[in-house]
Amino acid sequence: YKAVIFDVVIRSDYQGKGLGKQLMNTVLEHERIQPVEHVELYCGTDKLRFYEQLGFEDQTNIFHYMRLRK
Repeated sequence: YKAVIFDVVIRSDYQGKGLGKQLMNTVLEHERIQPVEHVELYCGTDKLRFYEQLGFEDQTNIFHYMRLRK
């Protein structure tokens, strides 16, 4: 199995209080996530450092996010 996380957003006036870290740890430690082989995360480049501190690795040299607008 794999899990995919999109758009984890903390309202700007609540940022810097540890809520994002607490939310991500709660999700990643949940019992239903334990059998998952890997977790993919899509985020803006301004959030890379935050997620790297949680153990995520930047894979932009492997995967590319693409969209077709109609």
